[in-house]
Amino acid sequence: MLTDENPQVLADIRKQIFGLQEDILLQARRIFEQLTQYVTVPQVFKPKKIRLRTHMHCFIAKEFLDWLVASRECVSRKEGVELCQKMQEKEIIHPLLKDNLFSDDDSIFKFGDKGSQSSSRRGSEQVESIQGGMTSKQQTDLLHRLRLLHEESIDGADDDHIEEVDGEDVDVLVQLYTIAQVRCDQSDSSQHLRSIFMTNSHIILADENHQYPLPRLHPPPNLTKDHFTRKEMHRITNITQMDFYSDSSCHMTIHFFDEETSTENSWFILTASSMELKRISVHLRSVWQQEFHLELTSNTLPSVQNFLL
Repeated sequence: MLTDENPQVLADIRKQIFGLQEDILLQARRIFEQLTQYVTVPQVFKPKKIRLRTHMHCFIAKEFLDWLVASRECVSRKEGVELCQKMQEKEIIHPLLKDNLFSDDDSIFKFGDKGSQSSSRRGSEQVESIQGGMTSKQQTDLLHRLRLLHEESIDGADDDHIEEVDGEDVDVLVQLYTIAQVRCDQSDSSQHLRSIFMTNSHIILADENHQYPLPRLHPPPNLTKDHFTRKEMHRITNITQMDFYSDSSCHMTIHFFDEETSTENSWFILTASSMELKRISVHLRSVWQQEFHLELTSNTLPSVQNFLL
């Protein structure tokens, strides 16, 4: 189940499963949280003292780009520069010493308002974060500002979670997320541990890199692949039937038929528990019934052994 909503996981689902771009303000907020609450090696945020003022949550441009690429927030330094220039345009980051456009060099930038600084330590408000010596109050203030900016940018926007993905309308709000052993059709001789996502319109199968989400208290691993790689996506209304097995409460088969392409497919699934299998079947039945006002066909077969290869 998708219960504890990790911002990085949600962003990777939107980008890598559905191919959607993340809102710049949400991305900036998430990056800021990761840099202040997670360990980075080398340290990205560093306080800078200029003319008797200590400026918090500062970073060197090229070191920030190193982190963006290493953490796969950007696929290249060029993309990282473009992202940072957008954040500068939104006044999320600012040059510290001179008014210059963000580039891949030794320029010093900072997150937050141009006038924000800290020159003393006062009580509990000055509790440092993992990175950069920033106080709890300063973190809260900046995160609050980014949230307000995002809310202003989407004010009045359609909130039905429908996006165009691969030429069709898809509800991209994930209702259920689980991991199971899946064999995609009878010609496939082996099962693979894969992630299953379900929205109110589609069911998606994906490979998952379990190095993610990034660890909080120790340096991140050497990331070589994206978090998710989508393998298949089907409309729930393309399901023709579900098969269950009397001698196993953790196995099921989902059958699909796409009328537009006249193609059939099936997923043979083994979940970690009977409760997970029930959650999958209940959600699929609910969406299917809401669309057709009929019960989704299901069969109970005597044994799963005939389907185990």
